[in-house]
Amino acid sequence: MNRTAAAGLVVLAALSAMALLAPALTEVGWIASPLDQDLQGRLQPPGFAHWLGTDSYGRDVFSRLLHGAQSSLLVALLATLVAIGIGVPAGALAGFRGGLWDLTLTRLMEATAALPSLPLILLIVSMTIGGTGGGFSMLIVLGSAIGVTRWASIARYVRGGVFRARTEEYAAAAVAIGSSRARLLARHLLPGAVAPALVSAAFSAGSAVLMESALSFLGLGTQPPTPSWGRMVAESAHAREAWWLLLAPGAAIGVLVMGFNLVAEGIRLRAARVSSPRG
Repeated sequence: MNRTAAAGLVVLAALSAMALLAPALTEVGWIASPLDQDLQGRLQPPGFAHWLGTDSYGRDVFSRLLHGAQSSLLVALLATLVAIGIGVPAGALAGFRGGLWDLTLTRLMEATAALPSLPLILLIVSMTIGGTGGGFSMLIVLGSAIGVTRWASIARYVRGGVFRARTEEYAAAAVAIGSSRARLLARHLLPGAVAPALVSAAFSAGSAVLMESALSFLGLGTQPPTPSWGRMVAESAHAREAWWLLLAPGAAIGVLVMGFNLVAEGIRLRAARVSSPRG
């Protein structure tokens, strides 16, 4: 593992740990509840009592930031799993079978990639839960909807890798010794296409975080009073003098996206180093 990927994994592990520990820290009283309001202590700047200040309702921004990480991480995870779950089989089938399968699936990839993501996600959300609701079910729908719009790029990388590997000598040798189609695909063709697909998936995870934040900012994602980074950014517009209300969630979104991008870049560098010829 190179340093770039390691740095990204450290960032993601730290944010994931904080998100997972946030409910326990609230339970034992180490941090305030993200829903507790104190109107007399509203819009307090960062200090000893409130490390990242308070919002317009007197809620602790640090606590809401930790709890809000759960939404972004869950949506990113679900979107990535859905994109991989659709993109890898579709790309492998297109590259392996060729012919009508390749033509049909390639056109479907192109159509999906050509559609604007936001309207398509809104359509999926409105068709499933009517664009209303909240909590865990909303996050499931959002993650699935974002994943449906991101599978095409993964499928293209897998298709290209499988299609190219079919012409290699080791593939012909595997067929000659009697390997079945399933074994040929799983053992000899897919491994070479995994690295580019993982790079695309990691970048897509960062994009999913931005999309979830944008939807929450517009009021279409996680519903109040559940904390969400995008919702926190939107709420900062009502108190422009409180700079910490925008800085804290904005920086958190940037750090999380940076973590996914570092992992993607690390995988890309490793794959390039492995595939480059050695002198």
